[in-house]
Amino acid sequence: MARIPGITDRNQLDEAAQPIFDEIVGSRGSVRGPFPMLLHSPEMARRVAHLGTYLRFEGVLDAYTREFAVLVTCATFNCEFEWAAHSPQAREVGVSEQSIQAVRDSKPDGLSADDRLLYDLVKETLNDHRISDATFTRARARFSDSALMELVGTVGYYTLLACVLNGFEVKPE
Repeated sequence: MARIPGITDRNQLDEAAQPIFDEIVGSRGSVRGPFPMLLHSPEMARRVAHLGTYLRFEGVLDAYTREFAVLVTCATFNCEFEWAAHSPQAREVGVSEQSIQAVRDSKPDGLSADDRLLYDLVKETLNDHRISDATFTRARARFSDSALMELVGTVGYYTLLACVLNGFEVKPE
């Protein structure tokens, strides 16, 4: 059970915040995941939702790259909720079971060169708080500047979600 009750009914919000609830439902179908917690700060929830919508559905990253980076971020933070949500999505976009397990176990040696680049970039960003020159050079050879920006931004976005979900002990259903 989460540390505080989530907001899952628009009537739990004051009248001014109810349109934010409606926006989230409109873009995601329901209020779920980190959003019941985020709605304790409705404007923050709105802004997080907008960024997530852009990164997931409107950005330049292909689904494989995005989902692989999300998995590495989730695994790094031991975020059970996001792992449960995104490992099936990763499978759907072609991430192999072997790669998913390698990320889960933090054993990247058998990853393809492209997957290893993503793994290294995400791990360096999260663990070292910067990207090494060697990894950045490899990433610039593979991605456009805008894709690289969105890749790092995606790591930051899912870091925020992992902090909310882990901090408030939100578990997968």
